[in-house]
Amino acid sequence: MLPDDGKYRGALADQREIAGSEHVRPGVSDYADDRVSGIPDQRQRQVSTGKNDDSTTRSGALISRGRLITSVARRITLLAPVALMTALGAVFIWFGALKLFGYSPVEALIGATLPWADRDLAVALLGVLEVVLGLALLVRRIRKVALAIMIAHLGGTFLTFFAAPQLMVQHGDPLLLTADGEFVFKNLVLIGAALVLLGLDERRRPSTGS
Repeated sequence: MLPDDGKYRGALADQREIAGSEHVRPGVSDYADDRVSGIPDQRQRQVSTGKNDDSTTRSGALISRGRLITSVARRITLLAPVALMTALGAVFIWFGALKLFGYSPVEALIGATLPWADRDLAVALLGVLEVVLGLALLVRRIRKVALAIMIAHLGGTFLTFFAAPQLMVQHGDPLLLTADGEFVFKNLVLIGAALVLLGLDERRRPSTGS
């Protein structure tokens, strides 16, 4: 026996409508999936933005620090030669004055180095030379000549190792310096400083070539 055509067709239409609505309309779970899937993207964007901000801040700090270091280095480059020249001048004036007024602790050393000369006269002359050298080092126009004379003078102090080796080393061993030996040997540092200043002065001179 066949079912009623009207009821059969109505039921079939209802089933098709329900199926179509389920196919077209998204469910609550679909919206939830979209929201959940969007959360990691937003967090990832926030994290990446924060990293970019941190890297920009660090780059700015490094640039500022580099500029500060460069500025300080430039000032040191300008002031270091002046400070070195002033220190050398002060040392020579001070040591020369001690010789002139009879308070130098190296009078015996000078006498042993120059046994053929009157010790008091030799000490006084060296005192005058060192005071003049110290003052000349502070005068820009004659500084170059003063540095050359200073190098020659300090080089002459090493004659003591040949004229009076018993005062320079212990037990004849050149590696075992005495107090006088150390006092003379440290003049190598002063000679090096004078050479550096001469080189800097030569570099700062304007070029006359075409």
